[in-house]
Amino acid sequence: MRGAICLTALATALACGSATTGPPSGKHPGNAAVVKSVEYPPPPAEAEVVPERPSDEACVWVDGFFDWIGGRWEWQRGAWVKPPKGCYYRPPSMSWPQAGALQYFPAHWYPENVDELPPDKAQTACAAPVSCGRPAQKYAPVGR
Repeated sequence: MRGAICLTALATALACGSATTGPPSGKHPGNAAVVKSVEYPPPPAEAEVVPERPSDEACVWVDGFFDWIGGRWEWQRGAWVKPPKGCYYRPPSMSWPQAGALQYFPAHWYPENVDELPPDKAQTACAAPVSCGRPAQKYAPVGR
């Protein structure tokens, strides 16, 4: 019985593991990071079903995330996209300085040469990624 439970746990872990290719990633640059002061942290991430990978090898998966829009957190669904050329992706992150407001660094695409550009150009240098597949769907447990 114990072996069956372990085997089931292993199968579940493997099924939930990611076999998707993510975007090229990097850090939020100090000189050009987009930063927002927020009132409170986001809720836990929503569970999503990742659609089948598109046939285009240039497509990468970007996970869903909560974004601070109009004074509240709104879920942005994960999606298959083609990254902008010469750019990398930085997923959202939070920082709470010892003194000050909670800081939110939204998901953003930055140019590979971000440190060589003035902040305003670095923030706008990358075009929005091109969608190349169906977006994620909200996960709904079977039987509910």
